[in-house]
Amino acid sequence: MNRKHLALLATLVGTLGYAQAAAICPIKPIHNHGPFIKFGMFKGHLISPDDPASAAAWEGPLVITQPSGTTCSVKTGIFDASFFQAGSHFLYATIYSGSEANQILIDARDCSVPWVSPQFTGDPHLTNHNSFQYHEAAPVKIGANCMPVSFAQGGRNR
Repeated sequence: MNRKHLALLATLVGTLGYAQAAAICPIKPIHNHGPFIKFGMFKGHLISPDDPASAAAWEGPLVITQPSGTTCSVKTGIFDASFFQAGSHFLYATIYSGSEANQILIDARDCSVPWVSPQFTGDPHLTNHNSFQYHEAAPVKIGANCMPVSFAQGGRNR
């Protein structure tokens, strides 16, 4: 290789390294239609609405249908209508009891819940495409792998 080729190769390697460092998990709000949600190749069905005519919360469980047609369910609390898709198979959902809420991370491949946020009030807000802001709790940054990389005291991996 001559110097010109080496310089071009160095530029390409540097550009690829920068792109990898700047990668973020694609997170987007999901607008459910009644008890049904669709995120990526997965479908969710919320069971036991608080008001069958105009539900704002569901007692659960959340039944997830995987691309293969297999189903699994998540029963962790009362779900509200705040859902966010993260990457290809993660779902951030808000659950509550009384006036206290938590955001949970659901892996739709097996319905596991690998993370629970600290308690907060109100609704979570997505900021900068990679952080959740909570009322009365510290923000949580989401890493390129769609998992929380920083969280306030009280947040926990399960």
